[in-house]
Amino acid sequence: CSCQFFIFCISIRDTVVFRSELSILKELQSSPMWVPGVEPADGHALMRGRFELSGPQAVAIRHVGASMYRIWVDGEILDEGPARFDADYPEWLVSRTTLAAGAHVVAVHGHSHGVTTRLMSEEIPGFLWGIVEGEDGSVIPVTWKGLNSVAYQKTRRRLGCVLGPVEWCDTRLLPEGWKGTDFDDSGWCGLVRVELNSPPAA
Repeated sequence: CSCQFFIFCISIRDTVVFRSELSILKELQSSPMWVPGVEPADGHALMRGRFELSGPQAVAIRHVGASMYRIWVDGEILDEGPARFDADYPEWLVSRTTLAAGAHVVAVHGHSHGVTTRLMSEEIPGFLWGIVEGEDGSVIPVTWKGLNSVAYQKTRRRLGCVLGPVEWCDTRLLPEGWKGTDFDDSGWCGLVRVELNSPPAA
């Protein structure tokens, strides 16, 4: 898979070393995902994850990535990332929020940079890796859909050695209401699994 790597206002935000979570990921059979067709350098992916809650509860969303991403829940901004970490020691961010019973949507805008930085190599593929947990710690199933966004012009002009490429967006081309629960994403594609040749915490 040729892509560049990603998985919500927050009440609590924790940082967890990824190594300690690797066994949990394998047990849950969680896998890194991305939108097919998004260019590795200066590509933009829109992603939506639908899930249901049987009752009101606090949820924790664990997410990790290498390039810039923003996360919303039910249309409200929740978090952005990634954390700044060495490629050999990736870290989770854990965002917590309280939701009512019923249908909910996690929306993600991922911006793939595709360049080598002081901390990351451009050879690390892009992905979204996220888990939604309920109050009891159980993993809540999420159904993901994605879109290769044409609203963003590929400038490939970076704002310096620390920041990513300029985001030049024609907002008329953004799907109206795409971050909300009522949006029809039936025309969006499924996400593809990203194979990491050398998982960081192996």
